[in-house]
Amino acid sequence: MNATEIQTLYIMLDWRSRSLEQIMHDLQASGKRASEVTIRRALKKLQDYVLLDKLDGSYVLSYKNPKVSLIKRLSERFDLAKLLLDSNELVFKSLSEPRSVVELIRLTNISEATVFRSLEDMMETGAVKGKDRLYRLANEELVQLSRVLYEEDVRKKIEPYSDVLFDDGQVLISKVPLGRKGTGTLTGFSIYSSYGMTIHPSYDYYAYGIKEVTLEEVFVHSFLAAQNKLERTHCALFYALNGTKMNLLKVRELVRRFKLEGIWFELQNYVRGLVYKQDLFLPRKEFEERAELYGIDVRKLLPPPAYPAFFEKLGELLDGKVRMFLFGGENMRIRGLKQATKDADVVVEQRKSFDLVRKVLQKMAYRELGPQKMSEADRRLKPSGIFVKEGYPRVDIFTGVICNKFRLSDGMIERSEKKTFGKLQLYLMCKEDLFLLKSITGREADDVDMVTLAKAKDFGWRAVLRELFEQERLIGQHFCHAVLESMKFVIEQLGVKVPVYRELVNHATDLAIVRVLQLKGKRMSIVEIAKSIGDVKEYEVRRRLQQLRKKKIVSAFTASRGRNVYGLGRNADAFMQSKL
Repeated sequence: MNATEIQTLYIMLDWRSRSLEQIMHDLQASGKRASEVTIRRALKKLQDYVLLDKLDGSYVLSYKNPKVSLIKRLSERFDLAKLLLDSNELVFKSLSEPRSVVELIRLTNISEATVFRSLEDMMETGAVKGKDRLYRLANEELVQLSRVLYEEDVRKKIEPYSDVLFDDGQVLISKVPLGRKGTGTLTGFSIYSSYGMTIHPSYDYYAYGIKEVTLEEVFVHSFLAAQNKLERTHCALFYALNGTKMNLLKVRELVRRFKLEGIWFELQNYVRGLVYKQDLFLPRKEFEERAELYGIDVRKLLPPPAYPAFFEKLGELLDGKVRMFLFGGENMRIRGLKQATKDADVVVEQRKSFDLVRKVLQKMAYRELGPQKMSEADRRLKPSGIFVKEGYPRVDIFTGVICNKFRLSDGMIERSEKKTFGKLQLYLMCKEDLFLLKSITGREADDVDMVTLAKAKDFGWRAVLRELFEQERLIGQHFCHAVLESMKFVIEQLGVKVPVYRELVNHATDLAIVRVLQLKGKRMSIVEIAKSIGDVKEYEVRRRLQQLRKKKIVSAFTASRGRNVYGLGRNADAFMQSKL
């Protein structure tokens, strides 16, 4: 609301009926000056908000709207202008549940400085309280009004018969009864048939703010919409059928956005026959029966182990000595951290070693997959070769570079545990290196595996960070944001403190600041930098800029009105190439 609307509403809260002339007189008597045109506009807006009715040429509060009584009661305790004036109203409507500043910025689409100013206004009047970086309304009536106003805004976007499942200000997901049409894009259960799985949902599901949904969005939207065991089991079947075609990093990002991390973790366990919360899904036997109807071979979800029999045979048939490093799920299975895995992920140091292994696998009747036979996720990781044989573990081999990301470093080799099988020297990579690799590959079940690794005895977070920095130095690229997201996921799942978390956040923030300055190609203020990054507070930007200046990665300059702006320093390029 604007100032005139709020001033007019205050006058009308005594429930008296007034003509336009009386309203203008009362506003002037209270020291509020506004033109007749401005007041007419304000009255029209208040009618649109269903706060005022016009009867026989006079205006009166809308008796039929319970929102009016609520506002009347709150006006006796709080300054309405602090709650509902301009941007304050946007923030107030977004506080129907506790929110962080980052969430409020996303929901309201206003700057961090404006959000803080609005929060300060409301905190001054006692309407908002802050704790643990979350802001919440002070009593239930404030929450009730916030919800009413927020839902009114949402209703303007969708059909009156729709039920809103999710709305973060950018994307809205709703469901409508079958036979009714929505104006959004069909998603979720409504289009499972397009991906090889026909079901008969009771509703149609629509996404607003998305012109064309991806496979990953269809899956996560249905996951969001699932209300019972059967629907969640349908999601699990859809994942079992289409998971190899999905970009799992994108799925993880969507799961975090929709706050589905916990149930996503359980679904992956359920699909793979591991321990899961039984109140979420149908019994595993029913999952397997339904999987058969859709042509899903559940046995392929739990293939036979590679260790030790496969490696014994490999070492027996090799024509020369080979050093091979085992990572991934089979490594975890050997350590007792995983029940089963679908493949053995290994890396060799040289092309000669790869050729020796390939020759043996061909003798063992393994078939090498061509690029066209690989899934999108596999092609993205660029293995030297993927070898398959019915009834035997799949073998993914990398040479030197692991999963198109990391190099086999001296540190990784030193931390590995050696096993000897004939001419094969098999090295089990350590738990910390397994975690680091899983944090950046985005393969199936990586989220579950990372949590399992982090819970393992004597897991060392410092070793993870040390190897990350070493890889960034070796390769000249930064992977800190992917690793940071993985750490956040682990923290949320386990409720633990990660001792190197703040150090990694600082590193990622430094990188984001320099990237923004490079992309914009101009000097920028702290406010501009924070806004461009999007999910970092101004005070954090200010603190990191001080450190970056000391290292001459950024430089400070004095702009108009004496304020500082920042540009790239002489060491910026070296920092981006991980040479600092």
